[in-house]
Formats: sequence, C-alpha cells, structure tokens
Amino acid sequence: MCYFPFKYNNVTYTSCAHVKIPGFNLQGEPWCATQVKPDDGITVMNYKWSLCQDERGLILDGDGKNIIYIY
Repeated sequence: MCYFPFKYNNVTYTSCAHVKIPGFNLQGEPWCATQVKPDDGITVMNYKWSLCQDERGLILDGDGKNIIYIY
C-alpha cells in the first residue's frame, strides 16, 4: 500500500515517484512511500517504499487528506 503525499529528498510527491534509489529501483521504476515519519507525517521513512503497480487504485483515506494506493 502506498501513502501520498510523501516527501523524499525535500521533494513532495502526490503520485508515484520516478527517481532512482540506489540499491532499490535500478531501472528507475516508479515507486511510493509505504510509511512516513510520524513526527511530520509526510517524509518517507528509510527503506519504507514499494514499487508502484498501477495508479488506478488511488483512493482518499478516511479523512480525505491523504491518498492511499491499494494494489
């Protein structure tokens, strides 16, 4: 499950990111945060990411503020 929005390297993403992470997505495959830091609620926690499968599964969470990606 992906969590949006998330911040990685001071950039905020509202959909899957297409930046390379060394040792993770070597071909630049799109990815997203699966967990964010509890202190700010937006910064991706180290190693808490997953490859995106299909962005058609985007839905809002219960409070309507954040997007959760279900796959």
